[in-house]
Amino acid sequence: MDKVSILLSIYKPNMIYLKEQLLSLNNQTYSNIELVVWNDCPEQEIDRDFFNQCITRFPIRFYDNKVNLGYIGAFSKLSELAEGEYVSYCDQDDIWEPEKVAKCIQVIQDSKSVASVCDKALMSADGEIYIPSYRQISKMACDCWNTGDDITTRAAFFCYGTGMTIIAKRRIVQRFLPLVPVVAHDLQLMLFLSAGGNVAYVDEPLVRYRRHGRNETGLLSGILSKKDYYDTRCVPTVHLLERFEELYPEYAALKDMKRCASARVRGNIIEIWRYRRMIPDLYRYEIALALCPNFVFRCIKDQFVRFKEKGSIKKL
Repeated sequence: MDKVSILLSIYKPNMIYLKEQLLSLNNQTYSNIELVVWNDCPEQEIDRDFFNQCITRFPIRFYDNKVNLGYIGAFSKLSELAEGEYVSYCDQDDIWEPEKVAKCIQVIQDSKSVASVCDKALMSADGEIYIPSYRQISKMACDCWNTGDDITTRAAFFCYGTGMTIIAKRRIVQRFLPLVPVVAHDLQLMLFLSAGGNVAYVDEPLVRYRRHGRNETGLLSGILSKKDYYDTRCVPTVHLLERFEELYPEYAALKDMKRCASARVRGNIIEIWRYRRMIPDLYRYEIALALCPNFVFRCIKDQFVRFKEKGSIKKL
């Protein structure tokens, strides 16, 4: 049985949430696992006794870092340190279903894929599940694809697999390292993996994703102006595609992907419309953004948030 390295980055974790996460890892039905823990908080050492009380069925390797790398740098280092045939990315506050690793590995092997992702349930801070299957309620292209779909051109612009749902072949992931420091690790991993081979989708919620105040995310999280949006949501994709070109210089759609990225940075409405199939979850919003003056941006932002709440991320 191939070894799986579960890669866990921690930063000042909520110990109640962390315990629930660790116990769910310990309850995995897959037997050949190692846990690799990276502490990204230099002023707070890992409580190894706590980990060893929660994890009793497989070994743990600990790394206390002297410098804060941020979550992208931390997962990049963890990917380098992994020794298993597969790597599985893990957050510090979720819960995994017991068969999560086993089912995802089986799908990879059965479909001859380089990686797999699974559906997820959403739960509140206190652990109450309010969306049993995110895939079933989502209307976004990034959540509604299937094994064998060619997602690469779209995966350059939007995340097609949340980090804790990704399991991939280690040797392939390590070809991509170090990760680009300005783009979320899961977005770029899904881009690089999908370009390198088939990525399988497990249509079953095998992870409970905890949503709480410290980890709320979204397209407009932290965005206060149009410039903020272009600088933090569009410009990083240009840098990501520079790295993609190094890895896949002959990729057929590379030129169009770069043109789409440039159009987004410039707010070029005609070009955004032209490449709308690459950004199906973004182009309507970004056309509206390009047309509106900055002083009405907040109004547009509020409308977009309400649209999202009624559509793909409505809480039950």
